Amino acid sequence: MPKILDNGKFRVYVYANDDNPHHLPHCHVYWDGDDRASVASLPDLAVIAGELLPRAARRYLRANVAVLLTAWRRLNP
Repeated sequence: MPKILDNGKFRVYVYANDDNPHHLPHCHVYWDGDDRASVASLPDLAVIAGELLPRAARRYLRANVAVLLTAWRRLNP
């Protein structure tokens, strides 16, 4: 699972479509030393699993949603 974004506080990953096809574009967000995690749909950033995203994480994702969608399309053709 490649790391797509990392600002020192939030790390954002996108899984590749290997053995289990993904149907809904989404990203995995980790913070607090990977103790806390969330899965957010793209591009609307709705939480589909895990904890609610902190406001700062939502701002970070919103500012980089185009990068995340590009990574999703590249990894999940």
